[in-house]
Amino acid sequence: MDHDGLKDLIVGMGTVQTIMIWGPPGVGKSQLIEQFAVDLGMHMSLLLGSQMSPEDLAVPLIDPASYTTKLCPPATLMRQEPGVVFIDELNGAEPDVMRAFFPVINERRIGEHHFPPGTVVVCAGNPTSHNSVARPIPAPLMNRMYHVQLKITSTRGWLDWAAGAGIHPLIHEFIAETGLKSLLGSRPGDDDQIATTPRSWEIASRAVYGWGSAAMKNEGTREHAHLLQRIISGAVAQKEAEEFGAWLSRRSQGISLTAILRGAEKLPDPNTDRALVAHLIALLRARLGSELPRLESDLRGEARTFVDQATYLMQQLSGIAPEMAASLLSDQKIPAWFFDRVMTRMSAVAN
Repeated sequence: MDHDGLKDLIVGMGTVQTIMIWGPPGVGKSQLIEQFAVDLGMHMSLLLGSQMSPEDLAVPLIDPASYTTKLCPPATLMRQEPGVVFIDELNGAEPDVMRAFFPVINERRIGEHHFPPGTVVVCAGNPTSHNSVARPIPAPLMNRMYHVQLKITSTRGWLDWAAGAGIHPLIHEFIAETGLKSLLGSRPGDDDQIATTPRSWEIASRAVYGWGSAAMKNEGTREHAHLLQRIISGAVAQKEAEEFGAWLSRRSQGISLTAILRGAEKLPDPNTDRALVAHLIALLRARLGSELPRLESDLRGEARTFVDQATYLMQQLSGIAPEMAASLLSDQKIPAWFFDRVMTRMSAVAN
């Protein structure tokens, strides 16, 4: 499920059913819940499972008159008005902390204190394959939550967010042109390794801004591209840093796949600059393979526009370099319906 779909799901059932969001680090789970609370004007209480002890959730208070105890939760958690209770890194919590979360998740209470009606309870965690401190969640607790796998299915949402969040223009432009593969990286990172995620591109943006005028010295030169590549390599994986440097070098030559798709620039001549055309086609192949839905009936909005632009570009390429077009059409990661579109268009033009 993508970010927009998850927000709709939380609105629809979050007040009556606890939702567990799964996803690798850096895909925006925490930011999504924080923004959800802001959009609805609700207070958000954050419980960071990996950093908590059971007594952080409630402590016993002795009543001297009755010689009994009551559990007393933090005042910041038990509020008069409904809000969002967000348990992050649930599967990073110690077993006794997970047990303390049972009544919060299952009954929306701590001791005798119940959350106000309308309170949203949401949990999040990283799969154990992506986080060495994560541990399995007990089956009884798993069985009391609705589980959702958060996935980024297009760059549109991230780019819209990035435009308003002040992400550096060069990083915004790079992701817009190279697509989902660059945003998410080639593989999740292991411990002690830098992984490329939406969060790491945000950090890369801060790094570029942090270097100030030095980062923009000799802009438009190969030296500038190499400098920015080194700067962002502290935030994203080496592969994506190198791709960013190569893209910036092409950009300094005035060559952009996005501009070519829009018709603002012409496709370079393969006979005079075959390596450059091959690189542009590789970018196009990556975007087609990662951004197109498996079923044509699921095509929507900007993806439909992208398909129309790519189809026209493929028609052009088939006329000047048919062998390069054929290599792209043989990629099994690209949905078959796209090939049908290309062939239909080419047949129509030929007739």
